[in-house]
Amino acid sequence: MPIRQVPQVYWYAMVGGPLLIGVMLTARVLRLSLNDLGLQPQAWLPQLPIALSGLPLGIVAFLLVRPKPLVASFYWLDIAIAAVILMIFVGFVEEIIFRGLLQQAMNETFGRATIFYSSILFAIVYLGSLSVSYIFFMGLVGFFFAWCVAKTESIWGVVLSHSVLSIGMMVVWPFVLT
Repeated sequence: MPIRQVPQVYWYAMVGGPLLIGVMLTARVLRLSLNDLGLQPQAWLPQLPIALSGLPLGIVAFLLVRPKPLVASFYWLDIAIAAVILMIFVGFVEEIIFRGLLQQAMNETFGRATIFYSSILFAIVYLGSLSVSYIFFMGLVGFFFAWCVAKTESIWGVVLSHSVLSIGMMVVWPFVLT
């Protein structure tokens, strides 16, 4: 990761910022609209259960990997900063890449198989965890997220679910469940 002297929570912003710029430039070059990227506000009611799925998914993810807390203490300001960073640079950035750009582009070529292929690519991102069970789990999460986006045509539910999963796994559950 980028710089060892910088607290690990900021690494996500240091990596995610350039990725987000890349997404914006790619969408512009491909002339993708907000609707194409799944960013147009759709009916929010179907997005709510998808968003809430992040709670149990985060617990399972934590139990599989048992990461150290991303913040030094369970202080509200540390948690708030980590939550905002994870929401933007993990939940939003990963979902706009995998469900907004990639799923959109792959769908034209692979049709219904896009959900399967994008899930495999999503799981590959987690190879660095060095946990076969976690990689498999994230592949299933990717499959679920891809299916949700295909059904609702919106990434907002999976962005929130992914954010809740990440915040729980790396910030909350290490303090609460150990």
